[in-house]
Amino acid sequence: MPTVWDIRRSALRRYKQLISLPNVCFFTIGKKWVAGRQTDEMALVAYVKKKQARLQKPDRVPESLSCIAKNGTELGAVRTDVRLAANTPLAFGIRSGQVITGYDNQTGVCAIAYTNPSGEKRLMTNAHVVVDVAKAGETGTPYFLNRVDNLEYPLGEVRGVSKLRAGRTTTHDVAVIHVPGAYNIDEFMIQDINSDAITTIEGLSTNASHDYWFRINGNTFRCGNPERVVGAVDILVDGVVVRYSEFWVLRMTQGSARKGQSGALLCRHTPTGIAASGLVFGGIDPNSIFAFPFNKMWNKFSRF
Repeated sequence: MPTVWDIRRSALRRYKQLISLPNVCFFTIGKKWVAGRQTDEMALVAYVKKKQARLQKPDRVPESLSCIAKNGTELGAVRTDVRLAANTPLAFGIRSGQVITGYDNQTGVCAIAYTNPSGEKRLMTNAHVVVDVAKAGETGTPYFLNRVDNLEYPLGEVRGVSKLRAGRTTTHDVAVIHVPGAYNIDEFMIQDINSDAITTIEGLSTNASHDYWFRINGNTFRCGNPERVVGAVDILVDGVVVRYSEFWVLRMTQGSARKGQSGALLCRHTPTGIAASGLVFGGIDPNSIFAFPFNKMWNKFSRF
């Protein structure tokens, strides 16, 4: 009986002919389905954009494929299976929760991917992820991590950014990054969550009873009990003390607060989808995170 490798080898011998057939998107090797049930029979599977009953025989996916071993021995034929692809194959884009690295190797998170009012693709994260506060806001090319190949790819320039300075008080820590045309984005989507999108942009309320969460590179962290700070707090950023104000402190309930979480999007589930509530920028390892109300960050920076 032909193995998976025999089927693959034989399909590749005829690949140019097979892939050029009308409506064919791609081929795989898997179990054949008959009358809505999966069988144990291995098959060459053709995924098509649509099924057409009136195609001429030369234009149809063949009913079977003759298989040949590596040494040229004929192994008999395997049947094919034709399945509807439903939609055009697309590369999934950059989403909230993907890791971003600044030019100075500072690691953070993409809070949200979106298109600005001018139709340009953008990502939002923390300013201190992509600028060097100790060097008066110097910046360079940021990168995003692709989990498929575990490689980092360059993004575009930083278009809008909070000015963080030693001894000065800030009420935001945001950077907006241009996404080059070669990359796709999945607007308002969160990594590994395909059933819901961000449908609401809101802020934070003191002692709200919501179960807040954020995702980073496939991991979920949870927190709650938001408490608004009084006055300004001195926070060490890139070796420089910056005064932060108008943010909330939340206690971790799943996972630990730690370096590398800056830029994460604090969310909660609602009856209509996902609410984006806060922008994480810091914390106290391991029990507390600091977050700005996301609606204020969005209203001030999403136009860039």
